[in-house]
Amino acid sequence: VMSAAAATAGPPESSDEEDNDLEALGKEAKQIADRRLAPATKKNYESKMKKFRAFIKDSYPECLDDDGELILPLEHDRATQAEIIEQFLAKSTHKDKTAKNGNTLNSADHVAGCAAALKDYFKNVAKVDLDADTLLAMAQFTGGYKRDVAAKKRDGELSLSEGKRPLSMAVYIALAVLATEVVTDFQGAVYFHLYMVLCWNLFNRTESTAR
Repeated sequence: VMSAAAATAGPPESSDEEDNDLEALGKEAKQIADRRLAPATKKNYESKMKKFRAFIKDSYPECLDDDGELILPLEHDRATQAEIIEQFLAKSTHKDKTAKNGNTLNSADHVAGCAAALKDYFKNVAKVDLDADTLLAMAQFTGGYKRDVAAKKRDGELSLSEGKRPLSMAVYIALAVLATEVVTDFQGAVYFHLYMVLCWNLFNRTESTAR
């Protein structure tokens, strides 16, 4: 039978060593969770969230606290949270500067990345669930813009290629010819030849995968 003293006694106090172990495990867990995103993706999301805060500061400053952080969920008498985010995505379709080819629109992947950055911030940083209306608005906007971009490419209003273009065979042959004609800086030419071999390896791997 448990004694009265044992029944009334509280849980045993943890030692400093146990507290330190738990603190170390907590830090390790946070570090592992932070690695859910690749460094490049994390940097990309941070850049997009910086633009989102700038948009909120210009358009809905009441949605920021004194430290410039977002007050979530976004609530304003002029627009719902879904409408505010739709407006930001619409702004994100336009480039900050006109491209050399005259293009003023961002790619569908860029806009989808903005939506992904917002979802990640709400879920994993702010720990706030996005409501169904906002999620639906984001999905419909990114889907509609993707179709819009595809139509503009089909009609010749936008370039068919986006971002970096792959090295064509014609350019590879031109570089190979140049590599064989090097008569100075032989040490530098070593890296040139290595680059050509690695490129050829990638070409063949892509071809074999396609087959």
